Amino acid sequence: VKFTPLCGARNEQPLCYLLEIDEACILLDCGWDETFDPRMLRPLQKVASKIDAVLVTHCDLNHLGALPYAFAKLGMRCQVYATLPVLKMGQLALYDMVQSRMDKEEFETFSFADIDTAWDNFVQLRYQQTCQLGGKADGITVSPLNAGHMIGGAVWKITKDSEEVVYAVDYNHAQER
Repeated sequence: VKFTPLCGARNEQPLCYLLEIDEACILLDCGWDETFDPRMLRPLQKVASKIDAVLVTHCDLNHLGALPYAFAKLGMRCQVYATLPVLKMGQLALYDMVQSRMDKEEFETFSFADIDTAWDNFVQLRYQQTCQLGGKADGITVSPLNAGHMIGGAVWKITKDSEEVVYAVDYNHAQER
C-alpha cells in the first residue's frame, strides 16, 4: 500500500491523493480551487490515465472540482464513486460555477458537456454499501460511511483481503444528542 499526496497535504489546497494497492491506482478526491489554474494539476496529469477508480468524499469544489478537466483534458477514464447527494449537489455546484464564470468572463477551462462526461462515470453508493472494484482493482472493496460533516459527505473504507484503509477528511467527530 502506497499513499501519495498530489495536492492538499500540508495546506488549505484542494484535496487529491493517490492510493496504490498492489497494481490498482485509486484517486481519493479530485479537488481544484476557484482559480482553475492547470498548473495545480500537474501531479494529477502524470497519473490521470492510469487511475482505476475515484472516491469522492464531498460535493464541493475542493473535493471534486477537477473531475471535468481530468476527464476532458488529462485522459482520466474510470468510474467515480460517491453518495447520491455528493453526485447531484456536486454536479449542480459545478454547473453554477461554470455559468457564473461565463457570465463574467470567457471561461474555456471546461464546459457543461465536460461536467456531464465526467458525471456519466459516477457510480452511486449508499452509506455502508460495499462495492467490489474490478480490473486492476479486482479484490478491492469500497464502502462510504457517513462523515457527519455535510449532506452526503463520506468517509471511505477501502478493503483488500485483511487490510483496511480508511480515508477520512472533513468529518464530524462530535457526539450527537
